[in-house]
Amino acid sequence: MNLNYWSEQVTKLKMKKIAVAAALGTLGLAAHADSLMVNFTAALTPSTFSGPAIFNPFLPTNPVYTFAQGQPDILRMDGQFYISNWDGSDGVFTTNVSPGTRFLLHSPLLERLEADTWRVEGTSNHGTLDGAGNAIVQRDKFVLPTFTTFGSASLTVSGGVPTALSYTLDFSQPGVPSFEGTSFSEVPFQTITLSSSGASFGAAQTFTIGVDDGTVPYGLNTQLSLGAYSPGVLGSTVVGTTRRMLVAELFVNTDEIGGTTPNISTEGLLNGAVFPVSNEPVGDVYLQNPFLGENGRLTVFNASDITVGVAVVPEPQTYAMMLAGLALVAGVGLRRSRKG
Repeated sequence: MNLNYWSEQVTKLKMKKIAVAAALGTLGLAAHADSLMVNFTAALTPSTFSGPAIFNPFLPTNPVYTFAQGQPDILRMDGQFYISNWDGSDGVFTTNVSPGTRFLLHSPLLERLEADTWRVEGTSNHGTLDGAGNAIVQRDKFVLPTFTTFGSASLTVSGGVPTALSYTLDFSQPGVPSFEGTSFSEVPFQTITLSSSGASFGAAQTFTIGVDDGTVPYGLNTQLSLGAYSPGVLGSTVVGTTRRMLVAELFVNTDEIGGTTPNISTEGLLNGAVFPVSNEPVGDVYLQNPFLGENGRLTVFNASDITVGVAVVPEPQTYAMMLAGLALVAGVGLRRSRKG
């Protein structure tokens, strides 16, 4: 055996690999940057509500109870946990800590708990509809997962699959906004939590990013019935957002004055002017491509049997004047502002 010969062949093979890698870099072909998404619906239960009877939606004396009899989805939330540039590794991924993590949590009553709101610049060239089934117009909204959460959401991945999802929003922490302008503005919430104990994350669905992932939801793509929504939500928020829809509105759309800027911004009235792009709606900016740098495989799980926990400060003697406001819940369009 000629060891020198085989050593030379190994060296040549290594050099070829280095050359190929360099050529790919020259062509601008990025390394694989897979992504992971968990869609979920979560339900409030009698055992996960803690607070005085005036707010208990499971007691017949409560106005919310009456509403929930006809539309039980008002006691549910839905959302997404998203990890961009996921390399397939296991671990605990936490919002505000782990790079690339985004989170959306939506309630028909409280609306956007954790989300970024972006506004439409003008009519769509692609037939995009709002929640009421009408063509989107200026000031309609896209509600997307946020990079910066008020609370803390964590997803545990083990063996390449999700095994636990948790979330806690502590209303005593500085900077956590209230529900001003809604019938719940005076409700002294303590915490809102999610737990996946006993939940199922279902089977993985896999897609190739940019190839066959167009119909995959991203942002508000509710699994709740439309009857749960107040008129304000139905009339103003885009429901059923997909990856293809966002890409089309960003890159293949002409805004209302004939420009070529993205069709989604913080203001909704930038009107084709030159502004920077951002992944968060801060200042006057257009929405950056939320899938920037992602390629390879998108793995999607749809979780079920997640539970919501709600705790309210137990001081019922101070709540007598709030009952009238709660009685309006069924007819009032409840809203919550989050970054515009």
